[in-house]
Order: sequence, then C-alpha cells, then structure tokens
Amino acid sequence: LDRTVLTDLRAVPIFAGLDESALSLLVQRARRKCFEPGAVILREGETGGELYLVTNGLVSVVKQGPHGKVELAKLGVGESFGEMCILDNQPRTATILADKVTELLCLPTSVFHDLWEVAPMQFGTLILNIARDLSRRLRRIDEVFAATH
Repeated sequence: LDRTVLTDLRAVPIFAGLDESALSLLVQRARRKCFEPGAVILREGETGGELYLVTNGLVSVVKQGPHGKVELAKLGVGESFGEMCILDNQPRTATILADKVTELLCLPTSVFHDLWEVAPMQFGTLILNIARDLSRRLRRIDEVFAATH
C-alpha cells in the first residue's frame, strides 16, 4: 500500500517539491475510501477534517445557490479537494458528489500540523502549492461566472 500511496501523492500538484521524509509522513497517515455513484462525499456546511485526493473516478463540486444547486467543477484523478480545512476551521464550502465509482486517498488535517512541527520548510512548500491551486480554481470560477452573468 505504501508504494502506491506514495505514487498517488507524487501525482498531485499540491505535493510538488516535497521531499521523501515529508511524503513518508503523509503516507503513514493516509487511508483509502471508496464511494458509489451519487454518493455524497462531503456536504456543504459540515466541518471538515480531511483532505482528499482523487485516485480513481470523478467527483462533482456543487454549491447551493439561490435558484438551486450549481456545479462549480468536476475533479478527476490527480486532483484534490478539502484543502481549505488545512488553512482554517470553517465549514465546508461545497458538496462533493461521486459521479461514478470513485476511490479517494484521505489525509487527516492533523498530519499537516505534524508536518509543520517536524519540517516547517516542507510545510511552507505545501501551503504555497495549496495557495497556487486555490488561486487557479478561483480564477476558473471567476471566468465561468463572468461568462454567464
């Protein structure tokens, strides 16, 4: 399991630049979860405590709007969600649904605190990568919003 988990972590952009010891710490705490099509993985408004990496399948990111649900994005293999819970303790901002049979690698937020304690430079690299990824996603959503309004 450890080798495949390590391979899965290396495929995710937010873990780019992390060294073997940092990745090893994450591997030790990672676990897999599988979801059937239509399953709710996360619900908007719930408190979060895990970061998720899509290792197989596809998910939809859905937000409740004034006129019903709005799909913000689809995330596939190599993409992640739930990373905002590493940055703050706010409720989840969207619902995540499995579009088909989906396998996720789950990392508890506590492992990121552990990473900060033992390897602050590696933690800094991770946070910078997360900030870049969130910025990219925000730009994409802004473009979609501007095109539809």
